[in-house]
This record gives sequence, C-alpha cells and structure tokens, in this order.
Amino acid sequence: MKFIVYNVRDDEIPFIEKWGKYHGIEVKYTTTTLNQETVEEAAGFDGISCLQTIQYSAELFESFKRLGIKYLSLRNVGVDNIDLPAAKANGVKITNVPAYSPESIAEFAVMMSLYLSRKVGYMRQQLDQKHEFHFSPNFMGRLISEQTVGVIGTGRIGQAAIKLFKGLGAKVIAYDKYPLKNTDNSFVYAKSLEQIYQESDIISIHMPATDDNYHQFNHEVFEQMKDTAILINTARGSIVDTDDLIFALQSGEIAGAGIDTIEN
Repeated sequence: MKFIVYNVRDDEIPFIEKWGKYHGIEVKYTTTTLNQETVEEAAGFDGISCLQTIQYSAELFESFKRLGIKYLSLRNVGVDNIDLPAAKANGVKITNVPAYSPESIAEFAVMMSLYLSRKVGYMRQQLDQKHEFHFSPNFMGRLISEQTVGVIGTGRIGQAAIKLFKGLGAKVIAYDKYPLKNTDNSFVYAKSLEQIYQESDIISIHMPATDDNYHQFNHEVFEQMKDTAILINTARGSIVDTDDLIFALQSGEIAGAGIDTIEN
C-alpha cells in the first residue's frame, strides 16, 4: 500500500517515517495543502493523510475516484469540513483520530477562564501602555471557587474540564444532548440549556459542530447570560455567531470571551 501525506510539518516527519516502516507502507510526504489542483500529486497512491481546516469537497472526492484513491486518513478529530456523502458515493473510506490529549484542551479552557476571571489582560494592558498598577476595583479578579461553571458537552474533553474546574472549587453544571448514564456523582446535569445560560458565571463549550448547533450562541442566548459571564470556546467556531459575540462584548451583555476557534 502507498500513502501520500499532505500538510506535513518538520516535527511530524520522524513519526510518519516510523509509521510507514512499522506497517510496511510506502510513504511520501509534502508540505502542500490538499485541494482540487494538488490532489494530482496523489496519482498512483492508495490513500491520503491530511491535517487541514479547508473543505474536503464533493469535487475533490470525485478526483479521488478518478485517481483510484480509496482512503482519506485525518490527523485530527473533527470531520465537519468533509462532504461525507460525497466520500461514500466515491468509495472513499474516512478515518480520524478518536481523541488526542483531552487534558490539553481542557487545561487551555481553564487557563483562559483564569486569565479572564483574574483580569490578566486588563492588568497587562495597564502595565504595558500606562506603566500603571493600582488597587482599584478594575484590577480585582474573581475566584473560580465562587463561580458556577456550565460545561456544554461531556465527552472526553468536557469531562477533563469538569475535573479541573471542580479541582479549583467551582460548582459545575453540565449539559449534553446525549448525557452520560453514570457520572460517578462528579457533576450534575442541568435541566435545560436555558439553566446553563442563566446560572453560569463561566460557560465552556466542548461539543462537536452539527447542523443543530450552528450559531447556537447568538444574540438571544447572550441576552439570557449574566452580564458578568464569560464564554469559553475551544470546540468549533460555527457554534458561536461571531458578529453577535462582538456585539455582546461591546454592549456589555457578557463580560468576556476566551476563543480558541472562530467560524470559517
């Protein structure tokens, strides 16, 4: 079997070579992004490995079929940028990473929560621009242990985030369209999303992007949230309406946002 690996970084090369040798697969790699033009580089290969955020379109999968490419192996978790019906129609099997370091993403979510709760950005701005530090209410942060954290999505990452937030003493309420049958009493599920919106001081999003949750966080939701609330999104950008978020921040509907992803 022969595989070509697109979007390769220098630090990935030793792992790719080791993978090919271990599995007896002939491997070629390139720094090129996969698209309708560069797919021609994959002629003669059985499969393609990729890590990119642009769309895998129906036209691309038609080219896969024309070139005899039967596999697309993703080096990431999300599949929301893939035309899955087109892949199936053209006989292309898709694989993805089931999970990678949920703790890393959970720690990043908690780090942004602390950064905003303790007003680190404001303090740095005052120090860098005005060389000023003062004991005013503007410098006073909030303890995580005195806040209610709403976690939306209780998969691997959501559960890791819950553990960290609870370790800091927060009250955690959670929501998931498909709730866990057993939480080991480590957290409680909210009765509704509205409860999450209205009661949470921090909302941390940890769910995949779907048609159902496109722009779930919009003007109507921001109006329901506390004006002291913080939104954390380390999931998918399409879940948050960017224009409505900017308005919510500028108008004071919510107090802050920690964003690790943005739509489009």
